[in-house]
Amino acid sequence: MKNKKNFANIYDDNISPIEKLSRTLRFNPQDDVIDELILDQAVLHVLEGNTLLAYPIFETLAEQGHAGSLFYLGEMFEEGTCVRKNLRKSFLYYKKAAIKGHPTAQCVLGYFYYNGERVFKNKNKALYWFKKAAEQGDKTAKENISNLSYECYIATCIYGSYHCLEVLTLRQFRDNVMIKNWYGRLLILFYYTFSPHIVRLFGKHKLFHRFWRPILGLIIQKINT
Repeated sequence: MKNKKNFANIYDDNISPIEKLSRTLRFNPQDDVIDELILDQAVLHVLEGNTLLAYPIFETLAEQGHAGSLFYLGEMFEEGTCVRKNLRKSFLYYKKAAIKGHPTAQCVLGYFYYNGERVFKNKNKALYWFKKAAEQGDKTAKENISNLSYECYIATCIYGSYHCLEVLTLRQFRDNVMIKNWYGRLLILFYYTFSPHIVRLFGKHKLFHRFWRPILGLIIQKINT
């Protein structure tokens, strides 16, 4: 999984870094109505290194729902550029930009969920956001999806589908019961850390399935009673 700082974006590798930055800041997939002249002014400030002047403009545009502005504010609060560093606020700006369709923000959000950074680790949500970014051509998101495809959890491996009733029952028990106490969270962490490696090594062996299916069956039966 690539470090977040090395994330590519959807733009042609042949264009200059300045042009990439400019397009990233201007990105507005949902065509929200904004003042283009004000946006041009903010982008110019950034390109000239005057982020202090750009900040209030991006803040105003972000309130209007502009995806590029939301993303840049996320970066500002992450780095502490002209503002007090605030990782929680940074995450919220990234998330708003991702929901608006900003591909780099979607990739960043995938990174957070994959690594459990600022949020509870959730590789399914990571995959969701990587797929959203990949649909728009984000190269790093595509690479991360490829890496994630090699990871499979024991329950999904045994039952053959993430969406089957048995796996759904286990997920609901995780979210409604286990996550509410420290030892449950510890078990979840253990499972999500080691399960992909176990499946990668033994998932194709019949003995592995014969061993785990009755165990999982008993657990599910216990949950349902």
